[in-house]
Amino acid sequence: MKRVVLLNLAIILAMAHLQGADTIQVKPNQVPILIDRADNVLFYVRVNARESKELNEVNLRFANSMNMVEVEAVKLYYSGTEAPQRFGEVHYAPVRQYVSSHTPGMTRKANPSYSIKVAEVLSPANEVTLTSNYKLFPGINYFWISLQMKPDASLLTTVDVDFTTGKLDGKQAPLHFANESKPFRLGVGVRHAGDDGSAAYRIPGLVTSKEGTLLGVYDVRYNSSVDLQEYVDVGLSRSTNKGQTWE
Repeated sequence: MKRVVLLNLAIILAMAHLQGADTIQVKPNQVPILIDRADNVLFYVRVNARESKELNEVNLRFANSMNMVEVEAVKLYYSGTEAPQRFGEVHYAPVRQYVSSHTPGMTRKANPSYSIKVAEVLSPANEVTLTSNYKLFPGINYFWISLQMKPDASLLTTVDVDFTTGKLDGKQAPLHFANESKPFRLGVGVRHAGDDGSAAYRIPGLVTSKEGTLLGVYDVRYNSSVDLQEYVDVGLSRSTNKGQTWE
């Protein structure tokens, strides 16, 4: 009888410890990976540090079917703490975009104001460990995981990757996922804000010629992204290799 009581007590204590342990909250991104970007968001990471002092590491696993030769680097960034005006809400990043979709000169790399690189693995294998030992502030801490592809990566490649484990204070932490992780398709940014002195490119269209050439058309909005009346031209780019490169 005494053994049963002690066993039940041990189970209760273990469950209480698990429930009280800080959790690594993960939100997989659902936006295509751009080959011409130095940074693409794979995962948003949120740690509410009630007891934990350090994020030691996070671990990823790429599918065996993926050609890892095409991957340049996997990076872990720290991006700050929660703003007081957002206390009580659940967010996975302190800013809307870590890589801007519209700010000239900021559409191909991480926003330095919210991206302190704390770990990086170059030419990774399928199993990736990002070791940071980064000290946490009490409360919400934000991180994100970035993927950089090599310039010659194929558009036909899909990136299938899982966030498998993470450690806080040297111990494996519970994980909570905000949504299901799905494979990423690859893409190319044909035109970016700031290219050729234009503030924005909008309203794209795409056709294929009889010869198989891809023709992309779009607004070239020189001064801003707003609609007419403004200084706007029509631009044209073409690809003769099924979208891999453009001219």
